[in-house]
Amino acid sequence: ALTQISTDGIKNGTITGSDLATDFTTTGDFTFTGATRVIRFDKSDDALEFGDEMKATFGNSGDLVISHSGAASLIQETGVGSLHITTNGTQISIDKGATESMANFIPDGAVELFFDNSKKLETTSAGVNIDGNVLIGGTSATGSDSLEVFDSGNNQFRLTRPSVQNYQFGIVSGGHLYISSSSGGELVRFQSSGNV
Repeated sequence: ALTQISTDGIKNGTITGSDLATDFTTTGDFTFTGATRVIRFDKSDDALEFGDEMKATFGNSGDLVISHSGAASLIQETGVGSLHITTNGTQISIDKGATESMANFIPDGAVELFFDNSKKLETTSAGVNIDGNVLIGGTSATGSDSLEVFDSGNNQFRLTRPSVQNYQFGIVSGGHLYISSSSGGELVRFQSSGNV
């Protein structure tokens, strides 16, 4: 039921914006009908429900837009300003569902990035901590120019430059330094003891 509205504003069960005498209250569901979509307040669900392709816009020019296309959910800054996400709480989190972390942003603290719920990168006051291997400039350990840093296995550090000459320079477990040829064989090894 509607209250605080002039009965003169009700015409064939329809109330238009120009007919409203003052604010009104409804104790049931309420539907706003657009050109092609609807927005509905569902009393039983305590929810204001936007249909696919309906938009909530903010700002004099509607610069901030929140919408759902049916396939994706979008938060857009469509003007010339910036989009800021802020918190006074403990962190901003991006998660997969309720059980898997993707990224955490901690005020005055770390940024944490995850792969399949396993933390791989964390910023610190001293720099960056990385859990796992690092590949810089290239797509694989062979066949591409790359710098690789390993946390396990024989090769702990390797610099590969096959686009110039297929040589590798690296440090293996035990602190030994080596240079290898395109055939994969070692040309020279400098052992941590000083022997060559």
